[in-house]
Amino acid sequence: MALDPARPKRIPERDVSLRDIRWLAEVDIDRAALEERWGGPETVHDDLAEWLCFAFSPAEGEAFLLQREVDHPPTPQFGLSVTKGLYSADAAGRIVDALGISGARVTQVNAGAAHWPSDRQGRGAHVVAVDHLVQEQLQRPERRMHRSPSPDGRDRRP
Repeated sequence: MALDPARPKRIPERDVSLRDIRWLAEVDIDRAALEERWGGPETVHDDLAEWLCFAFSPAEGEAFLLQREVDHPPTPQFGLSVTKGLYSADAAGRIVDALGISGARVTQVNAGAAHWPSDRQGRGAHVVAVDHLVQEQLQRPERRMHRSPSPDGRDRRP
């Protein structure tokens, strides 16, 4: 999916289907520049913490979130979580470029994204079915919190 800087639009975090979100990357981005370009963050809460959240939609049915814990962020970067259509290692860089923030860069990418096919066209139906089953299982851990990115990319919301 091509991401044009004029294309992403801010959306409310509540409009993003949390079931479809996966942690993709850590992004080093200046918060002040992000707010100047895109407006202030939403503040959202879950069982673990209070989070700064910038939600975007680059295309119909797709979304990405930049999130960081308010009080005690484990890293100075923002976590980048995306919907399935944006879940690939190369998409992380395209998303950061589309934000139009000078100096923003991807500092870490989910290792699982390197093995996730960005284009399923031409793949056998059984391979797509297996991919779907694996992702379905990854979406059902005991406890899930979408706002707490994990190195393995699985959601952790209740």
